[in-house]
Amino acid sequence: MKKSELITGIILTLAGAAALAAAFLTETSFDGIFWGIAGAGLCLGIGKVISWFHWSSPAQADKLKELQENKEIAQHDELNRMMMDKAGRIGYIIGLLLIVCTMLILTVLYAAGVTEKHTFTILILAGLLVLQIIAGFAAFAHIRKKY
Repeated sequence: MKKSELITGIILTLAGAAALAAAFLTETSFDGIFWGIAGAGLCLGIGKVISWFHWSSPAQADKLKELQENKEIAQHDELNRMMMDKAGRIGYIIGLLLIVCTMLILTVLYAAGVTEKHTFTILILAGLLVLQIIAGFAAFAHIRKKY
């Protein structure tokens, strides 16, 4: 495996540890953000470091070479590229429609005085992000069935 993946894992782990320290040592309104960054940084960083050591061992050399060859073939396959482009376009359009609808709904809710907290908006936007990712995967799976 590339040395840059190990370096990325170490940097993510250090960023997660710094955010964890900030979450423990401060009492601000940013504590939730610090906890989120800490969890993401530590989990992804430690996972990357463990993965690098696992795949860098001599016992895994043959499997790693085979996986890299298969990955290279899959990435350069013309049909796969066309399907991923189409799925990405569909996911993008769905995301745009969801954002427009969300803007209209939030405008009505704020104008009516139903909600004033920003937590509601953040949760809705997080939900939209998840929905857009799911839409991209679903579109790719649907297009793949056709071919």
